Amino acid sequence: MREPLRWDSQAEPTALAQVVHAGWLQRLLRAEDARRFPGPGGGVGVGALARRVFEGFVELGISYVHEPADSGPGTQLLRPLDEVVSLHQATCLDMCAAFCSAALDAGVYPLILTIRKEGRRHALVLVPLERNWSRGCEPVLEAGFSSEVLTVDGAPVVQLLAAHPGDALATWLAVDVQQASTVGGSVGDWESALDRGAEYVRDWQWEVCVDVGGLCAQRRADDSLPPVVRAGEVLAQAYTELPQDFTALQLIRSRYNVVPFCPRPELAQLREWALSTAEAGSASAGSAGARTAPDLAIAVVAGAGGTGKTRLAAQLCHSLSAIGWCTGFVPSTSELTEADLEVLAELTTELLIVVDYAEEARKEQLATLLRRLRERRSPTRIVLTARGTDVWWQQFQEELVQDGIRLGRTLMIAGLGRHPDSPLLFRKAVRRFSQRLGLPAPQKLEAPAEPGTTALEVVLRAWLAVVGQVGEAEVPDSSVGREALFDRVLDVEFARWKQFPALGEVSAVQLRRAAATVSLLAPRGETGVDEVLSRLPEWAGAPRERSRFAELLTTALLRPATAGEGVYLQPDPVADHLICSEFGEDPGLLEHILPADLESDERLRQAVNACVVLTRAAGADQAVAQSLASAALHTRSQLWREALDVALTQGGPFASALDELAKSGYELPFAEIDAAIPLGHSWLRGLAVTAARRLLEAGGQEPARRAALLNNLANRLSEVGRRGEALGAAREAVGLRRVLAEQDPAAFTPDLAMSLNNLANMLSEVGRRGEALEAAREAVGLYRGLAEQNPAAYASGLAGSLSNLANMLSEVGRRGEALEVAREAVGLYRGLAEQNPAVFTPDLATSLGNLAIMLSEVGRRGEALEAAREAVDLYRGLAEQNPPPLLRAWRGR
Repeated sequence: MREPLRWDSQAEPTALAQVVHAGWLQRLLRAEDARRFPGPGGGVGVGALARRVFEGFVELGISYVHEPADSGPGTQLLRPLDEVVSLHQATCLDMCAAFCSAALDAGVYPLILTIRKEGRRHALVLVPLERNWSRGCEPVLEAGFSSEVLTVDGAPVVQLLAAHPGDALATWLAVDVQQASTVGGSVGDWESALDRGAEYVRDWQWEVCVDVGGLCAQRRADDSLPPVVRAGEVLAQAYTELPQDFTALQLIRSRYNVVPFCPRPELAQLREWALSTAEAGSASAGSAGARTAPDLAIAVVAGAGGTGKTRLAAQLCHSLSAIGWCTGFVPSTSELTEADLEVLAELTTELLIVVDYAEEARKEQLATLLRRLRERRSPTRIVLTARGTDVWWQQFQEELVQDGIRLGRTLMIAGLGRHPDSPLLFRKAVRRFSQRLGLPAPQKLEAPAEPGTTALEVVLRAWLAVVGQVGEAEVPDSSVGREALFDRVLDVEFARWKQFPALGEVSAVQLRRAAATVSLLAPRGETGVDEVLSRLPEWAGAPRERSRFAELLTTALLRPATAGEGVYLQPDPVADHLICSEFGEDPGLLEHILPADLESDERLRQAVNACVVLTRAAGADQAVAQSLASAALHTRSQLWREALDVALTQGGPFASALDELAKSGYELPFAEIDAAIPLGHSWLRGLAVTAARRLLEAGGQEPARRAALLNNLANRLSEVGRRGEALGAAREAVGLRRVLAEQDPAAFTPDLAMSLNNLANMLSEVGRRGEALEAAREAVGLYRGLAEQNPAAYASGLAGSLSNLANMLSEVGRRGEALEVAREAVGLYRGLAEQNPAVFTPDLATSLGNLAIMLSEVGRRGEALEAAREAVDLYRGLAEQNPPPLLRAWRGR
């Protein structure tokens, strides 16, 4: 993995040459771009070659960015040439180093000069006009650098510099290479580069001059070039250009940046989080390329649809890219490949990645992304946007703990709500929509005091004011509810559709049904859209008209923003409203349009999209979304797997719809379903009970199998509060396992001990504390015997059963005994945590919390405070790595 180069101009000035290589630029550029840069000789003078190099960089369109904020006095992080070229951004020093690589290819001898004035620093390239570069050529500076003003034949170099391109007396050039980059929307030229360069050398203080040409000439000809990292090809840009033939509704999409961003405090929070470094994240200032500690952090931005999550993340990307970060969104249409992850891991520039709709993304991909990036030595920030932070976030963090991934400060922005300045946002949106559409802005238009509860509603009202009511002052006021607002937007949009001759005779009802259908399934490409439309009765028998409609949807009406993206209506909250309206009125339509088989990748993708969209649509209408989820599974029961995957991470209407399906007698792979639902899952406890019951019913009477199924059912019943039934199942499981353990102690004693612990808990829950204590004691006895024979396998089981016994003793008032047992449990967990901190530190923290309670109960408050402090310290460490909601509060009574 590449290390970022932190160049120290005082301690190791010659290290600057490490980022300059002959031949590197030619390897990086496409043939068309490479031809702009000269090769050596050809009868052309050094000055002309240097000019062609400069103008080649002008054509590359590199933007100037300021020096990284964490650069210390005399130090600066340097970007390798491949990152400068692929990310199209560079500091003045980056530009100088890049210029030098191209200069070597042209046979031009370069030196880099750094200068300073009144706390500011700058870098230039010096070029001797009477010297050419080649491998093995003599250096200008024997030491490779000089902090003294360079003199040539007794004359200061400042007296030898060209002030303009035609200066015939000059023998040196001072090139302000920054003039070849875009600064504030403009780029300089060769004349300004020489003029400014000479002015800098004359007026600013000389800091250090590095003889890059001489240092590179000493390398062997067979030295290999650095590996190429093409970071700009991996992530999608935060803001993209609006297509020339845009549709009116595309103006609303946040990543087209049509409506200017209006300030909100959450952006400042995100920027502060991104720019803060990990405690151990900085290298020692004295060495180039010094190894730094990983600096990986996550921010979660959560809020309802339309609150501005994506726009906030895109603006953060825009803000950080302006200071040199590599920023972008994970592409929504494809997964990051191993090669993509390798590029991001090798990048030395600061990195910001946005995962939009993180709750809908595959957890495996998110975990893989973090695993590959956790060792990067430059700051790595990942922003996850989502509509909530429930189970998906908790499960994701648990995977990070299991992988041993330590995060820096995690920022949670939950419940993103009303825009702080809705009237300003409204006015800006009206003005920009009018400009883009070439329409007059409504006259005497005043923004409603409260244009909407979300940023999207504000923007939609502004859009209607321009698109739907041209020239009128009336605006849909805040008394018009969200659903009515969305219906007005849809009416305007479908009226626009009917302006196409091929759709002039198509009814509004048919257009709405078609739009709802493609928005639910998001088919890809014209062929995919045509096939989906053929499932609608009104379009099934009209192939020619349907084909033309599919073409219009794909190329004009709902044109995807990127290749490979599905065709669907945006913004999502409007599409969700349309889906609930159309399918809510006619749920039977689902039987026609949901894929009947999942054999092809496209149909499987449509099925997944339908489950995701119906889950998301619950935010628009919970009751309708629930009804549609049930209807979808009733119609297409083979969708259960896709529905389960979505419900596991997002909950929503498919949680209860799956439970209904399971109870209906439909045969499902219940063992797979049961294994997929972890204990403690917030939304699928009902389904877990049903699956456990169906497994027990089908499991037969073989004792070991039945005991395991009973134990599982007892745990599932306890989670939903059915304690009496849970106790009955736990008792039967213990009875079966006791017989088995008598017959084969080695095989079944561990199972009996586990079942006794469960039985103790079930008895305690129904208030039968004496019996609970008896079961807990027996479990401890069994585990103690097992641990004596095999400590590595059973020490954790003994520790857990001791904690359980301590609680049972305390419940019956035997506090002294409870204290001693709790101490033993802490001792065992402490040893386990020393061996495996990632797995057992949470258990140690919990057992310390219990010990503190036991100590307090017997009046030993000083010791209780000490144990509680240690527990808090451990929890604090866990919280720094994985903050709430993962962190469970330790159990108190």
